[in-house]
Amino acid sequence: MTERIKSLVLIVLIATSLILTWQLWTYQPNLEELDEASSTTESIGDTIQLEDVVRPSNLMYSVGDEKRMSYGNADDLTEEVVDDLYNLDLWNFVLVDEVYDQEDVYPGQDYIELIYPAGIPAELLQSFVGREEELDLVDLSTEFDRILLFASGDEVVARFVSFQPQLYLEAYVDLNMNVFINDYLLSNHHEDTFSVYSEMVAPHGSRLEKPIYLPLEQVDFMRRSYEIDGSNYIAPSAFEELLFEDETIQVDRENYIASSEQMSVTNNLFMEYINATSPASVRENPEHVTLQAFNYVNSHGGFTDNYQLYRFTTNNPTLDEAVRFHLVENGVPVLGSGNHGVIEVTRSHQQVISNYTRPLYTLGTDVEFSASETLPEGEVVWDAVTEDYDVDEVVDVRIGYDMSHEQEVTELITFTPAWYVQTTTGAWHRVELFQSEGDYNGLE
Repeated sequence: MTERIKSLVLIVLIATSLILTWQLWTYQPNLEELDEASSTTESIGDTIQLEDVVRPSNLMYSVGDEKRMSYGNADDLTEEVVDDLYNLDLWNFVLVDEVYDQEDVYPGQDYIELIYPAGIPAELLQSFVGREEELDLVDLSTEFDRILLFASGDEVVARFVSFQPQLYLEAYVDLNMNVFINDYLLSNHHEDTFSVYSEMVAPHGSRLEKPIYLPLEQVDFMRRSYEIDGSNYIAPSAFEELLFEDETIQVDRENYIASSEQMSVTNNLFMEYINATSPASVRENPEHVTLQAFNYVNSHGGFTDNYQLYRFTTNNPTLDEAVRFHLVENGVPVLGSGNHGVIEVTRSHQQVISNYTRPLYTLGTDVEFSASETLPEGEVVWDAVTEDYDVDEVVDVRIGYDMSHEQEVTELITFTPAWYVQTTTGAWHRVELFQSEGDYNGLE
């Protein structure tokens, strides 16, 4: 009997051992495959095209004896004209480098003038027109300030004008003449334009004077507000993987610190990233700083609202080069909010991105009670500008937005229109306007 019990126990042990061994061999752990995309931050927004940020700030239509300018660049006609220019074929490029005054540049007949706030570097123009060989006619450091579109015989001509150096490059545009004249040129009286006159400025003593267009009468601009909430904020931690190359990051309150990199956050509204890394080698022909800055921001979807190119400094290999993209609201730039309406990228010695500053929020829901504000006519503005500045200091005068952040019952971002002047330093200053009636006051 004892032997039978021993045999039975032995059989049970052997069977249990076999079952356990089989389970060990065939066991598959219930683990999900690691999704690398879910564990890394790929971007904070959508990528865009270069032509989305390099846009004219305004279009000026010269028809007969009248000049009319668009309020900004958000109207449908401006979009159509710009899209045609950027997407249609251009041919038969000709360089004219002996120009001395306006009569040498501006056509005697009707034309459309595209006004660029920062100019277009020739290197960027290559990417738009796709004609590298023709653009070899000019030095790649050339910056084109305006583009003129006009009819010549049976063709439409695009004239790319540089005020410094004084030259222009022109080519034929593959645009139907009837479309240009009837749909574009003669549509200048639409509701998004106003009558202007021009004042001439010649920064740096240039012989070729640059026209600044100012309204003949008072103009109405919208005061706009946006309600924002938690979903409109960009978490600073998102930039740890996007910007930092060093994996060892120490977080001290609002400072993110690595061996040669640092990011500071101000009130969760604004960030500044600094990279002190020295380049391993020197590039002989670095791309234009505007291209590198655009690609840098765009690589992580950094243009989270409508930002456009409004300034760049370049052409000095021993100094830092900077690019500024201003927030543009309904076609009008934010000029009076300090740095909170600006994305700025700095490149050191034509090599690495050394500084990157930007807001940490996006616009929310448009508030329906946005209202219109009346701004003074150009004569009043120009008198105020020339009272405070020498004409040689003035680069541009335009309407821009002052952006304010308020937190009361709801959190609001408000855009208030005002007149601004840009000086040769590149900075924008709100124009101080006074009248005896006290109607206008540009003091902030």
